[in-house]
Amino acid sequence: MRGRRTPSPTSPPGTSRSSRSGGGRWPVAADRHPDVLVVGGGVIGLATAAALLERDPHRSVTVLERDFIGRGASMYPGAIDMPYFRTALHRQLVEASWAWHEARARETAAYRREVPMTWFVDAEIDLPSHVAPPLTSGARGIPPGWRAPEGVREVVGRSFVIDPEAWCQALAQEVTRSGRGQVVEHTPVVALDEDARGATVKCADGRTYSAGHVVLALGPWLPDWNERTRAWSANLGLRTKRVFGLNIAVDESLRANAAVGWPGADMYFHPAHGGGGYRLSLRHDEWGVDPDAPHEMADVVIERASGFLDLLLGKGRWSVSGHRVFVDSYTHEFEPVIAPCRALGERVTVATGTHGSGIRLAPGIAELTARTVLSSLDQKRGVA
Repeated sequence: MRGRRTPSPTSPPGTSRSSRSGGGRWPVAADRHPDVLVVGGGVIGLATAAALLERDPHRSVTVLERDFIGRGASMYPGAIDMPYFRTALHRQLVEASWAWHEARARETAAYRREVPMTWFVDAEIDLPSHVAPPLTSGARGIPPGWRAPEGVREVVGRSFVIDPEAWCQALAQEVTRSGRGQVVEHTPVVALDEDARGATVKCADGRTYSAGHVVLALGPWLPDWNERTRAWSANLGLRTKRVFGLNIAVDESLRANAAVGWPGADMYFHPAHGGGGYRLSLRHDEWGVDPDAPHEMADVVIERASGFLDLLLGKGRWSVSGHRVFVDSYTHEFEPVIAPCRALGERVTVATGTHGSGIRLAPGIAELTARTVLSSLDQKRGVA
């Protein structure tokens, strides 16, 4: 039945068994003085920690997460990994991220699986200039019974669906197996100070950790983390916006391992990683949204979804089986933010995805962040 909605589940789709059980898997850190502190245990924070440990075998890293790892912004997206880019930096991060996954194909198979993607290309869009791997023109990619919008070209390419929380668990294991990395859950960081010796963070329970460098991987919580990050984010044009993730049930006769992307309409429809339905995410043009505020479904979102899915699948052939409402970060340049945050100190770097790119670009963001942090540590050591 078109537009039918059911309540969101208590545990959003993609929640792992370990985190549903309520027990953390990661011991309390004994080392309060690592070389690097990463604040935020989502996919970008954990990937950055893993990249730091891999690049420098003499460094130690501690990740501080306010909840269970992977239970922040990382757990809510669909999530589709498509090689789409807008800028030269975007392309660099796409290529680095896909290379990272390909080099670890055996490990990543547990949380990342391939899905052929059909792109609906409007006449005015030069899609091949914005997709990294080659596309195939002239091939019909959508499954039988699915329909393309009028006036678009169909081109076929590669994409992957991801289980973000399972990926976070794998990254956390990689960090801790190194012997130089620690992951600490249920540890909100509430303050950060810096002196000549390094940076110190204070946690909500009163504990402190100090390090030579701090990476803030706070996602949409960064702009309002404190007054200094609020001013810094405003100067950068970094803002938050609400995103609605719909779980879509499809008639059995139309189900297929296939995804579609329509950049001109900002629509991306794909199977869930674990099966059992499809995902469709839609942005909602309300700015400055608090990630921790309660979020209700908006009728305009259902209307937009209905217009697209009625066209693609047919009226009465799909239904909304659940939804997730979350918050993402955006900038004018469409690029992730990997930059020193001198508003907080000389030893602080911000790493965050924007425009829904955090999951698919995390390895590239992590690699660039790790290089930035290690260069800063080497410079500070030279000065000392």
